[in-house]
Amino acid sequence: MLPLFDVAAARAWDTSLSAVLSSYVLMEHAGFAAAATLLRTTPDAAQHTLVLGGPGNNGGDAWVLARALRCAGLAPRVWILGDSGAVAGDAAKALHALRATGVEPRSLDSTALPAFSADLEASDVLVDGLFGVGLSRPLEGLVAEVVRRINNASAYTVALDLPSGVCATTGQVLGCAIKADLTVTFAAYKPGLLAEPGRALAGTVEVLGLGMPAPPLDLYTVLEASDLPALRPARAASIHKGSAGRVAIIGGAAGQQGAALLAARGALRAGAGLVTWLQPEERGNSVDVSTSAQPEVRHSAVAAGDALTPSAPAAAPGLPEVMTGWFSTERTDLSAWHAAVLGPGYGRHALAASALAHVALAAPCPLVLDADALFALGASGLARLTQAAGPRVLTPHAGEAAHVLGTDTPAINNDRFAAARALATTSGHVAVLKGPGTLIAAPDGRLAACPYGSPALATGGTGDVLAGMVGALLAQGAAPFEAACAAVLWHALASHRHPSDRGLLASDLADALVLTCSFPQYFGEINR
Repeated sequence: MLPLFDVAAARAWDTSLSAVLSSYVLMEHAGFAAAATLLRTTPDAAQHTLVLGGPGNNGGDAWVLARALRCAGLAPRVWILGDSGAVAGDAAKALHALRATGVEPRSLDSTALPAFSADLEASDVLVDGLFGVGLSRPLEGLVAEVVRRINNASAYTVALDLPSGVCATTGQVLGCAIKADLTVTFAAYKPGLLAEPGRALAGTVEVLGLGMPAPPLDLYTVLEASDLPALRPARAASIHKGSAGRVAIIGGAAGQQGAALLAARGALRAGAGLVTWLQPEERGNSVDVSTSAQPEVRHSAVAAGDALTPSAPAAAPGLPEVMTGWFSTERTDLSAWHAAVLGPGYGRHALAASALAHVALAAPCPLVLDADALFALGASGLARLTQAAGPRVLTPHAGEAAHVLGTDTPAINNDRFAAARALATTSGHVAVLKGPGTLIAAPDGRLAACPYGSPALATGGTGDVLAGMVGALLAQGAAPFEAACAAVLWHALASHRHPSDRGLLASDLADALVLTCSFPQYFGEINR
């Protein structure tokens, strides 16, 4: 895992390091490390580099980088936004050191835009050192025009710490933002590099050290591919299907069977020993399910008015009744299973919602609450989960998160980190906020972000597969936070086995799980 710093944590880390090394030495380390990365990633193009810095410390990093390039025998074009006389502190020292190498930055104001544009067109690499993590105001005027010209140019763009114009906390664009090909960020990831649109604007992200050991892992972390073996529960040589985890999938009503089958497939591919599909059967509709759809999955239909259908497992007295609206503690016991997935394709009519909300609270086994189970909870039911009889893992996408938090989807996407924390703290359980840069939050304040994943995941059913995976890992004994982290990471890595950014079927994804991370070298082959 890698550390993840919000703005306050980044500043606190800088302050703690400054007690050991001067802040200027840290700037030197940052600039030289960024220059080394630039030379490594663009060895041929680096000789035609334009370095653009702002008046603050992000500009100071840029001046050190430009000096490193000059010392490497290159002749970077260097521009400073505004008047160089406004540069102060460590950045002024870095600027003075750059001038000592014979490089004099040109001041970029409105009158110099044509000359800047000419230099930009003649450059193969552009270094963005305008603004760092402290930016809180929208970019406008001259700066907005500079950003527009940079984004329209063909130069390979390297951003220092994060692309200028991206909010370090939320990933939102402050007025406008630079689109980088590579972002070199210092010491730790920043949240804005993991939430859209900042995630897309950052391009490839590399975390660079500051000449000191990596920061300790705190409450916020970023998952790495190499974390997966440790996150998944170990399997003993003596394991058998009964001890490998028994999972119930509760859902898949008439017309929506695919959701439950995909969750079951995800659970099986994630290592569950036995998976039983408990299917609500609507009054007057018998549901015909071919065993060829997933022959490894046991199937039991719960019909309206029945106590337990003859095909239901005798050891499972707790099947939820869908249409009667009558429930007892015994009928929601679910003690025959180590974990259950509640909601995929269950239905959203009133009695279904009543059944789901009841089971979500009353079942003592670990539950994954997905899809229709989240709809049934609504904004009023989320806080009631603090009284649930067992551990829960919530797996909403942004729209479902908005529903249970009583807000709208844009509000969720405007600050996904805050939304994930709210889901966990309000419910008292682990929450997985799905989407690009999926977040896993726990009520104790822990939060993990997944930097992997493919646009090919944008197809129906991939979330059902994830819910089944979480259920399987819970059934195998993983704690809720670790189960969610392992499932999200494994799910995202599996998507990279698909050769395209589209055309991936959810069933393909489930089947790719068994191949993903089978070989140690695979850990180093994934691009975030």
